[in-house]
Amino acid sequence: MTKSYSTKRIIFIIILLTFSIFFTKQIFRINISLLDDDYDGKYIYVIDRKSQSKIISKNHKTKAYPASLTKIMTTVVGIENIEDLSAITPIDRDTYLKMVDNNSSMAGFYANGQTTYRDLLYRIILNSGGQAANSLFINISGSVEDFVKIINNKASELGLHNTHFTNPKGPHDKKTIYYCL
Repeated sequence: MTKSYSTKRIIFIIILLTFSIFFTKQIFRINISLLDDDYDGKYIYVIDRKSQSKIISKNHKTKAYPASLTKIMTTVVGIENIEDLSAITPIDRDTYLKMVDNNSSMAGFYANGQTTYRDLLYRIILNSGGQAANSLFINISGSVEDFVKIINNKASELGLHNTHFTNPKGPHDKKTIYYCL
């Protein structure tokens, strides 16, 4: 399987998970304005992709923790920085042990184990696996600080000017981690 095919497959999964509300509207012709009152989410921002006009907004300018949106950005940056998704990569021992100590979300890997980059990417998205995100950033950039620079640059490149990440996994950081449109 080529890198291009695998990359497209992973990006498709991310898009499918992230923007399912757009697909629902198009497939079932739901009047999306009805969702504004019925939706339980605290923050909502939906735009029409063709006209770029706002369809729904709810607390969209309020600062909020990004949680798993961080893992989506980590995955996108990972895809862009990995040449061979089938390459074998180690599971970082130090970050693994810290995650065990903090009872963090895990993806089924063990310290000093090995897996492919593809498996790391899948487990970041499908398992919300913080340990997979840790191993990915360690193998791409060497440190949290360097990886955070990469994902913040990517956010800026995507026009997310009020977005700031402080880690690749998404746990709350009361000082600086916010997601805001």
